[in-house]
Amino acid sequence: MTSGGLRISSIEEAQNPIMNANKDNDKDKDKDKDKDEKASLEGLQRILKDLEKSQHEQQQVLDTISDVLFRTDPEGRFIFVSSAIERMSSYTKEEMIGRCIFDFIHPEDLERVAEGVAQTYHGRIEPLEFRVNDKDGSERFVRTWGRVMEENGQVVGIGGIMSDLTELRKVEADKADLEEQLQQSQKMEALGRLAGGVAHDFNNLLFVMLNYASLIEERAGDGTVDAKQAGAIRQAAERAGELTRQLLTFSRTKVVKLRRFDLNEVLVEMESMLRRIVGEDVQLSTRLAKDLPCIACDRSHLDQVLINLAANARDAMAGGGSLTLETRLIELGPDLVPSELQLEPGPYVCLTVRDTGCGMSKDVLGRAFEPFFTTKKDSSGTGLGLSTVYSAIRQSGGLVRMDSSPGRGTLVEVYLPMANGDASALDKSDRQEATERHALPSDGRRVALLVEDEPQVRELSRTMLENEGFTVLDAGHPEEALRLARLHRGPLSLLLTDVVMPDMNGRQLAEQLCRERPEVKVLYMSGYTDNVIAQHGMLDVDVMLLEKPFTAKELHTKLCDLFLPCDDEEEKEDD
Repeated sequence: MTSGGLRISSIEEAQNPIMNANKDNDKDKDKDKDKDEKASLEGLQRILKDLEKSQHEQQQVLDTISDVLFRTDPEGRFIFVSSAIERMSSYTKEEMIGRCIFDFIHPEDLERVAEGVAQTYHGRIEPLEFRVNDKDGSERFVRTWGRVMEENGQVVGIGGIMSDLTELRKVEADKADLEEQLQQSQKMEALGRLAGGVAHDFNNLLFVMLNYASLIEERAGDGTVDAKQAGAIRQAAERAGELTRQLLTFSRTKVVKLRRFDLNEVLVEMESMLRRIVGEDVQLSTRLAKDLPCIACDRSHLDQVLINLAANARDAMAGGGSLTLETRLIELGPDLVPSELQLEPGPYVCLTVRDTGCGMSKDVLGRAFEPFFTTKKDSSGTGLGLSTVYSAIRQSGGLVRMDSSPGRGTLVEVYLPMANGDASALDKSDRQEATERHALPSDGRRVALLVEDEPQVRELSRTMLENEGFTVLDAGHPEEALRLARLHRGPLSLLLTDVVMPDMNGRQLAEQLCRERPEVKVLYMSGYTDNVIAQHGMLDVDVMLLEKPFTAKELHTKLCDLFLPCDDEEEKEDD
């Protein structure tokens, strides 16, 4: 079939190439589209990978920051917290999200922090320091900085950073404690120097008052008015002397005479006295450990410690109660020594004194060992009791620890060093009073050189020595004493010298005189030694000291110790 001279088939043949070309073009377009889509997909994957890498790197950077980065919504709920929160606290990041920041703030700081957050919303950017409660119940100190976050002009919350100040505050608190201890130590040292200077002169006056009052009391006879009045003066002088000794003890200027003691035996000896101190309405009981090692300390210090602790317990139990004294051996290892004890690791004899009294508040407990601090309303308290206990035990190488709370009584632990091998030289227990064993022979051949710069003390001491049968050469200062000794042709039996004197002290005098007179025996007297005759405050065994104010009886005892052989020497002579 034809149309206009052309065949239909010819037309179809003419259209096929065009249609085929269009089909090819469509295929090419599809291929290009696939390539574009693939390229786009690969590009998107690269972007996502780069974004993931960037986020990972950003997270690594955030993880290295020790401070916590955070963001909250307008209501203060966390919507982001960095992982540093897990190093700062016991919480995880997930536990923090959705929680309000005010849920963690210490109640006492809540109002102040809320005010600071309100100021932040008004554009004020200032750091806030406050305490937060951790998940484990502990408290931490933190500092935060924050600023308002906005999106499209709308406030969406606060973003900020939080730093942990807990360790810093602990260091600052330790530093403050050390500074306070240093200031207290400096005050104690200054007070000790003042007390020592005053005590030297004061004890000289007490020495005169005490002994002349005793002489008047003896001569007046029992029961007379003069004897009673003289006795009252003597008792007042003895009380004043005791206060002076307490003052010197807590200021650590009283010389220490170490001896070896069985603490259990001391408690048994003093039990009746302690019962009188606490009174009948307080039940006193003891629990003494068996085979307790000996301790090395000053017996007068130990007696004073027990008396003061018993008196304090009695005052805390006005309505009656119980007082328990317990001894035990305790081994303090390197990991078991509490930091506040300031003791070297090792074995200690521990004396525990526990009462059922009213107890002390935290503030009072913190000042309990402070000199002149007392809670007594009347004038009966000197404030020297516990401070004397503390200093006496410290001078013996031990320490006192106290725990108390209102309504639960008080626990006092006294740690005392054991008498080790080095203390064998100290193993000289006090002999019985010489007045009970012997009378000092008065054969008239003993000559004493008395050296004292206070005239009244020198005159009274001369009388005491003459009553003991000595011929006395007395001098007001060391140079005069050396001159008298050189002029004296016969033997010289005794040097009785004050310790603290101008130009030359008693020890220097004794050393020089003993080089010239090797036979002379030395007896020191002083109310304040200033370590002149002691090493680090501890008296050597071969040093004899009379502590002012002393009595004629105490002088007699010391002279017997010097001039009469001890029991061991007598036994050797008998053999």
